[in-house]
Amino acid sequence: MSSKKLIWTKRFSKDVKRAKRRNQNLESLQKIIEMLQSGDTLPQEYKPHPLKGKYSGYMECHIDPDWLLIWKTDAKAVYLTRIGTHSDLFG
Repeated sequence: MSSKKLIWTKRFSKDVKRAKRRNQNLESLQKIIEMLQSGDTLPQEYKPHPLKGKYSGYMECHIDPDWLLIWKTDAKAVYLTRIGTHSDLFG
């Protein structure tokens, strides 16, 4: 099975820089991204679920209890949209 293309939004790139400054667990983020890229289903420990409202059509998972990843996928790509705390992402 070939892996999907990764597409980072400009906002996601800024979020990664902020995560580095906060010393967030980037290894866990990388592990999740690799699973998404290979088309694997995320384990329930990450609490993956679809979003509503502003992010309708997107998925969210918990990298850590208050550190989230928002993304969407299609047949060829994974669109990495945002990472951050609940307050970073939802106010």
